[in-house]
This record gives sequence, structure tokens and C-alpha cells, in this order.
Amino acid sequence: MKENYIEVELDRNLLKQFGYDFKYPVDDIWFNSPNEIIYFKKNGQDVNSIDIPSTYEYNGKKYKITQIADRTFAYNTALTSVTIPDSVTKIGRDVFMECSSLTSIKLSNNIKKIDRYTFLYCSALKSIIIPDGVTFIGEGVFLGCISLTSVKIPDSVTLIDDVAFSNCCSLKSVIIPKSVTKIGHTFGFCKSLTSVEIPDGVTEIGDSAFNNCSSLTSITIPNSVTRIGNSAFTDCSSLTSVTIPDSVTRIGDNAFADCSSLTSVTIPDSVTRIGDNAFADCSSLTSIIIPKTVTHIGANAFKNVAHIEYHGSAVPWGAKSIN
Repeated sequence: MKENYIEVELDRNLLKQFGYDFKYPVDDIWFNSPNEIIYFKKNGQDVNSIDIPSTYEYNGKKYKITQIADRTFAYNTALTSVTIPDSVTKIGRDVFMECSSLTSIKLSNNIKKIDRYTFLYCSALKSIIIPDGVTFIGEGVFLGCISLTSVKIPDSVTLIDDVAFSNCCSLKSVIIPKSVTKIGHTFGFCKSLTSVEIPDGVTEIGDSAFNNCSSLTSITIPNSVTRIGNSAFTDCSSLTSVTIPDSVTRIGDNAFADCSSLTSVTIPDSVTRIGDNAFADCSSLTSIIIPKTVTHIGANAFKNVAHIEYHGSAVPWGAKSIN
């Protein structure tokens, strides 16, 4: 016989019902943001690990935990590990925000999205497995996770929101699944990132997508990409070469600005617009050929590039001369 459970959301009130005792510097963290929890105890003992139960009984009734409320564990600097049972299908926003000692997290296999800022500034988190079935990684989910070295993004993910992995300065490599069609402002300031696989099917590399990824040495842009956004690769100081595919029509403002190691770039005939400062201060770029299809070249697009060759019938920007 199937047992009937009352579905409930895990929040701080329910934690207290389970016997956990905690205190924050202020009681109302929605309007006053504490920097850390004062203590987190159970039966008078400090707690640094929690295994969330899938079901429990209380006053003769049976309950199943299917959700975790917004900010339930936020600012808990004592917490080092958490296991979330498969009964949970939804995790709220900011749940583990600034849990600066959290090193291990086991997510439910039945969640479909990881909402915004879930692991914001979890500075000790080194690795995480995102379950198959997750389709959405929200804004700033791993922002500032400075110890994160590896992450497995499943093929089920179709959208990675802005700054999801920004400032993950220990992240060395990432494979973006084929289900993703746009890379937004996602990997900025990932200073240890040396390689990234962009799959066929991605149509846009968005604004600031990889800005300040100073260890990135090469990038392959697939033929599906039509736009390279503003500041997409700004300050990628180790990037030595890039091939822009025939599908790209627009190169945004500052797209490759200050890529000081860039020695080679190929601009295809498909490109019609090159934005302001697009290749400005690429001090190692000795020569560049601009196809005649380009009808707009922004201000300072090739500032401090030694040799520019344009194949059009007229110079479409305010250069005094062209070699």
C-alpha cells in the first residue's frame, strides 16, 4: 500500500523542528545581510555537516521534503558538507550563498534548475557534479567560487545565465554541452581557464563572455556562431591565435582588445561590421587583412596594430593612411 505523504519545503523553521539551533547577527536577513552565522548547533554540539532527510514524521503525520526554501543555509560559515535527497525537486534562490567553508555538496538527481546565486561566494567549494536532467543554471550560481577547479555540465543544460561562473579563478577547463545555443556574460575573470570547448550549435558568444581569462591560449569558434559580442575576449592576454568562422557577421566593441599575445587572426568575408576598439592594443599582432565585405569599422578598432591591409575600394573609417 502506497503511503501518503504531505509535501513540505525545508526552511529554517523546519530545521529548528529537527532540533537544529542557529543564530544570525540580525533576525531579518531579507533586509539586513549578515556576513556569517554566529552558531549552528544540534543537541548542543556544533554542526558542520547535514544530511537532509527525504521523509520524517511529526505529531503522527508523515512528511516528504520536496523543496528547499530561499536562503535556508545562506551565510552559514560552519557548514562543510550537505547531502540533498532525491525527493527534492526544487532548490530556491541563494540557498548556500556565502557558505564559505562548504567543500562538498550532493545535489538531488531530480532537480531541473539551479536558481540564481545558489553557491555565490562558496569560496571553499572545489568540485560539483550537476545532475543529468538540469536544464538551467541561473545567474551567478557559482560566482566567486574561487576554489572551484572542475565542474561537469550535463547535456540536458540548455541555458547558462549571466555571470554563472564569473570569478571562478581556479577553474581550468570547461566543456559546454551541445544543447547550449548562447554563451552570455558567463566566464569572465576565470583566470586559470586554459581551454574551453564551444560546441556546434552556439550562435552567439555574448558580451564579456570570456573577458579577463588571462590563461586562455586558444579558442575554436564553431561555424554556427554569427556574432562575437562586446568585450567577449578582452584582456585574454595569453591568447595567441583565433580563427573567426565564415558564419560570423559582427565583431563587437572591444571584442579582442588588449589581447597582447595575439599574433594571428583571420577575418572571413562574412564579416560586415567590426566594432570600436575591437583589436585595439593587440601589441603582438603584426598584420591583419580586412576583407572588402566589411562596411563599418569602429573607432580605434586596430589601434597599435602595425600593419593593416584592407581589400575594399575605400577606407571605411577615419584612418589617415593604410598600408
